[in-house]
Amino acid sequence: MDEFYGGYNYTSNCDGTTVSAADNIQDVDEDDVLIIDGLTKRFRLPGWRVAWILGPKEFIKAIGSCGSYLDGGTNVPFQEAAIPMLEPTKVREEMKALQTHFQMKRDYCLSRLREIGFVFKHVPDSTFYIWLDLSGLPAEINDGLNFFQRCLEEKVIVVPGIFFDLNPAKRRDLFDSPCHHFVRLSYGPKMGHLKRGLDGIERIVKSFR
Repeated sequence: MDEFYGGYNYTSNCDGTTVSAADNIQDVDEDDVLIIDGLTKRFRLPGWRVAWILGPKEFIKAIGSCGSYLDGGTNVPFQEAAIPMLEPTKVREEMKALQTHFQMKRDYCLSRLREIGFVFKHVPDSTFYIWLDLSGLPAEINDGLNFFQRCLEEKVIVVPGIFFDLNPAKRRDLFDSPCHHFVRLSYGPKMGHLKRGLDGIERIVKSFR
């Protein structure tokens, strides 16, 4: 289970509650579940390259052996610096601040996008991404690839939805994808960047109406 986004939870009034598969594990050595987490997303320290895996001892031992041959693991000073950051009270306070900040940015983006004319059937309650439905836009920009191209011209980056389509062996034509009329938008950047990006999206939509 990838739990790097486990702290980006907006379902509990920003009280610092995180979401984890660990809540459902009864015996860590009997349940065949591996949980992967780290400082990259929740603590916004991707450069530290500090992460961990929780799971049955036999799996962890095998993974540790592989890791020692591949890269030797994270450097010791960063490991030691990470330990006090993971004290439970500090983590809780950090998650409260994280959730409050990112929920504010989410709400700003949703408000701006609604003003532009986008419709949301569901409000995202985790991570820092919005799955943006383009199907209500004019035909020239209502698919992920064309919308992406127009965004590039405005120096705005979105990710076409088809890049997230699970399509084993390429059995389905790319343009028949259920993700074809979507893009993924991130509200991870600073607020100033978000404002400029949404201004660009607004200009694109207005130019086709």
